Amino acid sequence: MSGRSKSTRCLRAVLIGAAAGVVSASVVAPAAKAQGAPEIVWRHQGHAPGYDVYAVAFSSGGDILASGSEDFDIRLWRSSDGTHIRKIDDHGWVMSVGFSPDGELLASATAGFDMAVRLWRVSDGSLVRTLTVPDVHAQAVAFSPDGAVVASGWSDGNVRLWRVSDGALLRTLTGHAGYVESVVFFADGQTLASCGAWPNGRTVKLWRVSDGSLIRTLEHGRQVHDVAISADENLLASAGSDGLKLWQVSDGTLVRTMPLTPTNAVSFSPDGRVLVSGGGTVRLWRVSDGALLRNYTDATKETYGVRFSIDGVTYAYATRGGWVTVARNPFVGTEECGWLAKIKAKCKDNGATVIGKLAKSLPNSPVTFTLDGKNPIERTTNGRGKAKVKYTEQAPGPHKVASCDLEAGC
Repeated sequence: MSGRSKSTRCLRAVLIGAAAGVVSASVVAPAAKAQGAPEIVWRHQGHAPGYDVYAVAFSSGGDILASGSEDFDIRLWRSSDGTHIRKIDDHGWVMSVGFSPDGELLASATAGFDMAVRLWRVSDGSLVRTLTVPDVHAQAVAFSPDGAVVASGWSDGNVRLWRVSDGALLRTLTGHAGYVESVVFFADGQTLASCGAWPNGRTVKLWRVSDGSLIRTLEHGRQVHDVAISADENLLASAGSDGLKLWQVSDGTLVRTMPLTPTNAVSFSPDGRVLVSGGGTVRLWRVSDGALLRNYTDATKETYGVRFSIDGVTYAYATRGGWVTVARNPFVGTEECGWLAKIKAKCKDNGATVIGKLAKSLPNSPVTFTLDGKNPIERTTNGRGKAKVKYTEQAPGPHKVASCDLEAGC
């Protein structure tokens, strides 16, 4: 007869033993094949069709998502369900957006017809302040952790630091050979990372905020479009035309290159286990070994901006043609893989034959089945995360099939 089905939010890479219980096992997943759509929470063609959306950012509270487009508009959305909150009319191509830590201000960087960094009041969309550099395009913005400073990247290869309270220019950091397309503060506010792109910017730079001195330069082979810092600040990820790279922050050692090119944007999950990147497709990577976990071709359009939500449950991405999407992170949870996994067991011939089925687990990954805590059999899940095992010549009576941290009896 058919047994009960159990599910869990986290399919862990573990084996179940007869006496010792759960024993940890290291699993390196093969590169994920191209897949269709992620689990979409909501999606809107909220900007003008035919115009690219370049940036997305979650508020510090996680309840609001901002998006910026070349249609000159910033839009605010309720992140949980995509309800449109407000449109803010900017005056150029909106290349970057970022919230202040207290969630009261939104910064935008615009290029093209109007070139400026602007600070907006989130509550009503009113303009608070405009920061300009004559004849220079603004490309990137980020608030310091205390909200007192906003950093901006510009087309002249410079990073500029401004005091939020009065708009005073505090410092100019010079050294990139191309447009500075991303800036990000470390948690202590004392270090800033930036990257250079077109025409000859091929570096990531780390700066000391207090005096503007250069700490370290990390070399790419081609243009670099985005940088992200892990929550523990041990790793830096950089997205470039020559691929996605991971660096050790302490000494600048290159840890790993994920060479699927080009990559326009990158973001760490809050727990530091997963990276999301955007380019021709949206990809999810395991940080520990660089395994490609998901390769979503659903976007079918160039992806310019990606950001994980504050709790890591979802991520947002911005694409060509006016689209903004929020998708569920399938790897949220504890340990290896937060997929909604299920296992079923079926007994035949009064238990002489037992069939175990694993569904909705991590695709293309090794798993181990056991019967009554013994008889381990290894399988590899298919592209849909399914695997099956059959035990014959068993003693009559009830049995229990287990795989990973799931079990079902029959």
